[in-house]
Amino acid sequence: MNPSDRNSDNSRIKTAFRSQILKESALLIRKAQNKVVDDYKLNETDNLKASLQGHFSVKDIDTGAQLSMSYLTYARFLDMGDKRRREPSPKRNGYHLYNRTIFGYLYRQTLPILRDGMTETVQELIRQKMKDT
Repeated sequence: MNPSDRNSDNSRIKTAFRSQILKESALLIRKAQNKVVDDYKLNETDNLKASLQGHFSVKDIDTGAQLSMSYLTYARFLDMGDKRRREPSPKRNGYHLYNRTIFGYLYRQTLPILRDGMTETVQELIRQKMKDT
C-alpha cells in the first residue's frame, strides 16, 4: 500500500468516526430537548414536539463532518424566556431548550470524544467495518 492510499484510508476513517459521533450527539440533544418540552408541558400544539423529531443531518466534508439541525423559530424565544416579568417564574429564566442543551452536549460530551476518542483501537474497528461493507 502506498502512502497516499494509507492517508486516504485514514482520512475516510476519521470522517466516518466524526460522522458517527455527531449522529449520536444529535440524537442525545433531541432526546434532551424532548424531555424539556415534556417537563414544561410546551407541546400545546404539537408543532414544537414534531420539530424535534429528527430533523438533523450529518454531512461528510473533506476535513471531517458537519452537523445541521433545524428548529422552529419560536423555540429560540422559548429559550430566552420573558425578561420583562417582575415575579420569578420558570419563563423568566427560559426553558433551556436550545443554548444550554445544545452547547452543553457539544462542549461537554461531543468535543472531548472527537478530540480524544480516536484511538488506534477505534481506528481498527472502523477499518474492519469499512472492509466488511
